Amino acid sequence: MGNSKTFHFVNTHFEAFDSGVSNTMHTVTPDGTSPVGKGEIRQAQAQELVGTGGPAKSKLPTILLGDLNPDDDTVAQNGDQLAYGAVAAGGFKDRSTATPLGCCLSDPNLVGGLLADFDHQVDHILANTRAIKFIKGAVTGRAIVDGFWPSDHNGLASVLTVPKEKQKKK
Repeated sequence: MGNSKTFHFVNTHFEAFDSGVSNTMHTVTPDGTSPVGKGEIRQAQAQELVGTGGPAKSKLPTILLGDLNPDDDTVAQNGDQLAYGAVAAGGFKDRSTATPLGCCLSDPNLVGGLLADFDHQVDHILANTRAIKFIKGAVTGRAIVDGFWPSDHNGLASVLTVPKEKQKKK
């Protein structure tokens, strides 16, 4: 156990169309109200994820990654930043690169679109402690291969260091 590094690992994908017009939860009712504001579904998912008893709440160093669909500075101010704010309020900080941006290809068939389509960040690798250090990162999948883009998102990779477990005194 002397070189053991134990950590908690969580992967998630928040609601993709929370702020889109296709989400009918944002439809204004005859009384002029809307049951859920733009971004509030993802915000609730984020709060549950990092809140007390949530999957990302651990006494261990925790690495959280996934398609969170928002971030703090490249998405519209229409509620898209709420979930990222909730994850940050839960103590998580980015441990990945945001350069170049990795989302999202406009062609659902992955045969068209331009590199310029990747104009915002929705995929993240985060940690809940400064002890997990970011060493280097990369954004992959930025070229057409055999006539197709690899995905509508670029890949995201990080090299991290995780602290050793503290030894219990006997």
